[in-house]
Amino acid sequence: MTHKMILYRVRNQSIDKSITEVSVYRLYLTVVFIMTLIAPTAWAAETALIRLPSTFFGPSGLLFTQSTDTLSPGKVEVGIGFAHEHSSNNPDYTINEISATATVGVLPWAEVSARVPYMYSFESHGIETDGIQGGELSLKWRFLNQDEDFGLPAMGASLTYFSPIDSKVNTFDVVDSWGLKGLFLASAEVDISPSLHYSYHAGLYANAGIFIRDLGKPTEERHGLLDLGMALPLSPSRRLQLILEANTTLRNEIPLQGNYTGLTAALRYVTSSFQLTGGMQRRLKQDDEDVEIEDTNPDRFILYASYLF
Repeated sequence: MTHKMILYRVRNQSIDKSITEVSVYRLYLTVVFIMTLIAPTAWAAETALIRLPSTFFGPSGLLFTQSTDTLSPGKVEVGIGFAHEHSSNNPDYTINEISATATVGVLPWAEVSARVPYMYSFESHGIETDGIQGGELSLKWRFLNQDEDFGLPAMGASLTYFSPIDSKVNTFDVVDSWGLKGLFLASAEVDISPSLHYSYHAGLYANAGIFIRDLGKPTEERHGLLDLGMALPLSPSRRLQLILEANTTLRNEIPLQGNYTGLTAALRYVTSSFQLTGGMQRRLKQDDEDVEIEDTNPDRFILYASYLF
């Protein structure tokens, strides 16, 4: 039995998508409103954080949420990540993922990145599955720099192509033939203490877009994506940072996922060339009674390191 067959053994829940979407968009509009209020007086005049290294998926940003930052032309960043998640529901299983990434700056406002994830799963009944999940290739470009005079965040876009290396090996239900993820990106660095005698800068990041795969096939899927994140320096050197993220899917019908919000808290240590990030993610989703419950794999531990050449 493959892992894909195990996934479809999870009970089919009827989720109230409209209430989930309203809650997410209320949160998004609240964040946008707060950013708008502080923009005229607290927009950072220059980059205050050391840098935004690559994400677990490759493009520069937080742990999962992308920023509008791009590597300088000719710069290369390689990374290795590990994720562990466990479900105690029926079926009871564990999934471990190893992610290898490479990101290259190609233009002052553009970068490309690639990712190859390897997964290993173990079910309580003794069934084991492992294999390379597929390949991912991303292009990100920034078309507007942050403008402190007008209170405008930096804006950009990202496009990721998903391809299985071998459809017989790709048992983790990402894509059977192809997939695309398109995101609109916005990010800003702000001074959240403009009335005090010192400056405390923080990074705010938002992504919104869509994921599609295998159109015209039984595995066809289309769902929305919404990511919000924040980076808060914890030391005067700003090398130690607290990362907070909320990553949401809308109208997601992929087994074991559904409509969920992943809440992530992580610590990052970053220098001009090295970064190490570790954190925990709790996934919440909605049941028939409109009450948020733990997802079938609620807890996820992530560790990711990268080096810039």
